[in-house]
Amino acid sequence: MRNMDYFSLSLLHVVCWLVSGNALETTDLTLVNPEPMGTSYDSSLHCVSGDWSTSALPSMGQDFPLHLDNLTVTQDREYRLASKISWKQQDVDVFGAFYCRMKNADPTSNVYTFKMLSEAAFHPESLTITSSIGENVNISFTRKKTVAEDANIFKNGSFMHSVPSYEISETVSYPIHSVEMEDSGVYTVRYMSAAISTSAITRLIVRKCPAGSWGPDCSRTCPLCVNGGVCHDDTGECLCPPGFRGQTCEIACGQGKFGRSCGEKCKDGLCRSMVFCLRDPYGCSCATGWRGLNCSEACPQGYYGAGCKLRCDCSGRGRCDPYRGCVCRGRHGTRCEHEDLPSPTGVRLVSVNQTCLSLSWDAVTGPSRRTGPTRWSAYRALSPGIP
Repeated sequence: MRNMDYFSLSLLHVVCWLVSGNALETTDLTLVNPEPMGTSYDSSLHCVSGDWSTSALPSMGQDFPLHLDNLTVTQDREYRLASKISWKQQDVDVFGAFYCRMKNADPTSNVYTFKMLSEAAFHPESLTITSSIGENVNISFTRKKTVAEDANIFKNGSFMHSVPSYEISETVSYPIHSVEMEDSGVYTVRYMSAAISTSAITRLIVRKCPAGSWGPDCSRTCPLCVNGGVCHDDTGECLCPPGFRGQTCEIACGQGKFGRSCGEKCKDGLCRSMVFCLRDPYGCSCATGWRGLNCSEACPQGYYGAGCKLRCDCSGRGRCDPYRGCVCRGRHGTRCEHEDLPSPTGVRLVSVNQTCLSLSWDAVTGPSRRTGPTRWSAYRALSPGIP
């Protein structure tokens, strides 16, 4: 019964988006960016929605260096509900900041990603940097081409700083001490005489609260978001990296899966060479098991998670899986601290209304199969006071 209770809460948490009435808490958009550095001639962006309350395709556009809402956006039939932008050649059009959002949603809900040309003289350390107010930040770019010119750093298109050519080493850095909200924005670097389309781009996202806190006055304590999850400064929820889910991102979904409930699958089954961007303040990262600017490098032995930033500590009790962490018999996590849970099967949609999707499903619980009824016990658990 414990497994059935878990499935009731988990599935109903996924499908009953409109219970809270807070759109910020319900957005389930992933902007998938294959090869942000444009190493191949074909290039694309994919905005994937996990929202079952609408059949409207997400909107997509460009915000930098030009604001364009008239890009050619088509339906992406690789996913249940997704839009895409495709380019057949590498040119200046495949450069800049691009966004997606739910149709007719407020621009503040935009999910952002970036495309750069392969001939860029600098590469960003990462597409996005997430910081909490008051922290120290170092925005870094790696030099790929040597030119006897100064390098200029811009923020949102406005000049910020110049680095003399004789001071440029392998990296160009722009440190910010005790970051504030006004420091957030799109930072670019390029040589003085270079075209803007050769710039390297990174975006600084600043949480309005100090680390570990959230709320209008930052008085509430964040949950312990694990596996690289980020605490949302407005809602207090954990935004999970692609490949993890749960209230604190404690559940590993395994390789090749993404979305808030891990309901989407990568076409290659691995999510290699794909950058995944989520709503602020998470930003962009590789899927679990991959690292590098283009997310094409597998995790080295002993590491796992998005960007391979998490280290296993299996203590001889299991093996380190690059997608899940330590894997012991029936358990997973950094130290095998999380119990594996069987997946529900035979999920069936029963009805739709403005409040909730009503489902029934089967779950394997050992030698027998049980059928969980629909929604009401879990619905009451999620929304106390509803009859």
